[in-house]
Amino acid sequence: MSKSKASKRFSIMNIKVTIKVFAIIPTIVLLASCQASKTNLQDLKQQSNVHKGIFKSNKNQISEICPELHKGQILEFKLAASLPVLFNFHYHRENNTDYPIPERNLTEIKKVFIAPNDNTYCLMWKTHLDNTKISYEYSIK
Repeated sequence: MSKSKASKRFSIMNIKVTIKVFAIIPTIVLLASCQASKTNLQDLKQQSNVHKGIFKSNKNQISEICPELHKGQILEFKLAASLPVLFNFHYHRENNTDYPIPERNLTEIKKVFIAPNDNTYCLMWKTHLDNTKISYEYSIK
């Protein structure tokens, strides 16, 4: 059985995000509607900064979500899993990998992180068991 890795890079409101799924690629559909009033456009801007998703993964599948942040930007994130996953939060600096949150087993986490420099920061997890449901949500301020 061969492993497949998919990577998608896109930009939402000048925020660059890379999502990698090492297995089956879920389909994410985003629907939005807005009215022409200034207040509703501001609300929409604030809401569009919240990114959510749900994965259903099998044993030993690895996934990561990697938004690009500028120095001083705030990343608020939470992740919940139906079964324990091996989770870490990391970024690459020159030839090193820094782990603001080292690898650990968990079923949920909620954190706020302030970027120390311009970089790509990754939420990464590996499932231990089949049929693990993972939901995540993050925003960048």
